[in-house]
Amino acid sequence: MFEASALHSSLCKWRDVNAKHLQIACYMLIFVFLNLVLIFALTHDFNKAIPLLVILAICWLILILRAVGRIIPQSFQHGFARLLQKANSGRVRYIVSASTGIALSAYVLYLCILNTVQLISLAGLLLLIVISLLLSNDPAKVKWKPLLWGVLLQYVAGFTVLKWRTGQIAFQWATQQLVTFLSYTNNGTKLVFDFVPNPPNICGIEGPFSFTSLPVIIFFSSLCSALYYLGIVQWFLVKIAIFLQYTMGTTAAESLNAAASIFLGPTEAAVMMKHSLNSMTESEIMATLTAGFAMISGSLFALYNAFGACPSYLLASNLMSAPAVLAVSKVIQPEVQRSRQKDMNDFRFPPPEGSTLLESISSGAAQAVPVIFAIIANLIVFLAMVALFDAAIAFLASLIGFDGVTFNTLSGYMFFPLAYIMGV
Repeated sequence: MFEASALHSSLCKWRDVNAKHLQIACYMLIFVFLNLVLIFALTHDFNKAIPLLVILAICWLILILRAVGRIIPQSFQHGFARLLQKANSGRVRYIVSASTGIALSAYVLYLCILNTVQLISLAGLLLLIVISLLLSNDPAKVKWKPLLWGVLLQYVAGFTVLKWRTGQIAFQWATQQLVTFLSYTNNGTKLVFDFVPNPPNICGIEGPFSFTSLPVIIFFSSLCSALYYLGIVQWFLVKIAIFLQYTMGTTAAESLNAAASIFLGPTEAAVMMKHSLNSMTESEIMATLTAGFAMISGSLFALYNAFGACPSYLLASNLMSAPAVLAVSKVIQPEVQRSRQKDMNDFRFPPPEGSTLLESISSGAAQAVPVIFAIIANLIVFLAMVALFDAAIAFLASLIGFDGVTFNTLSGYMFFPLAYIMGV
């Protein structure tokens, strides 16, 4: 009995000491198994195996880049980084910027010749830049590199997903896979709410909004929490942030926050940046707040998709907003202080919420519950307030002989010029 107890204690101690290695071994076995499945799937039905091929290709890319980063000596990496920095700050930068600017201007002019209506959108873009300069806290300190590169990256992203045929097909395929993935939420809602989300087709009755669309937020929050635990979210965010930092010349903190806001909401992105908030400059805080208001989270993406919005346009607008956020914020609040977070290596991600993968999934689901109740409460309140304003304005307008005037119509006329110059 004593020997069995001692053996059990030794095994538990060995498990605790080697828990990380056991976890890595499990992931490797799963990864090898999926690669074997992919080989047989490609020979059986290539088109059906494309989603698995893309996922494993991304995993292989991550592993290769990490392996290369460990194999290459640190001195060589630092030397290459200094070389890129010199190229970014010397004549090469001006040559590249001038070339891309001329090419972009020529392409925009070509589009405007084909369709003169697009001149309105071009004028609207210039007008928004002028408005940002007028609202700037210190116009003399505005750096033009973030603004010019922000506009350029917007056009590149828009051209890739909307104009380039190959990019359009690939982007539509990716968004369709995402929509299909999020639709698996229906399996959970069917068990919990039974027929309420999908009632019988009687007199056109549809499922309540709170039971059909909002549960997707729980599923997406759990997914993000699981990917964060595995380190996948951090890897992608760092790569996007490095790209934004190199092209636009922004600091590590604001670039990382802009990258995070593409997938996460303002609250989640702020939590991820909590270790950096105290040392941020005013310009970096401005960029953080702007990103939170300018982009939608993955949860809201799922919600708007449930409303019937085009998923490709939603995702494209989010990608295009990342450089736009940094461009506008750097115009309105130029960087005049010394940033402490210029290097991406100085940033440290907070640890995952859970100690295991299952705990992270459960924690992500629990964190989404208050968000859902907040959405429900705000929808009730603001829809009621809009109805109240509609009734009040309609009553006041009827007293002087104007019928049909509501808060919605007044808001439409008020914001029509802004929407018009944007090309809407």
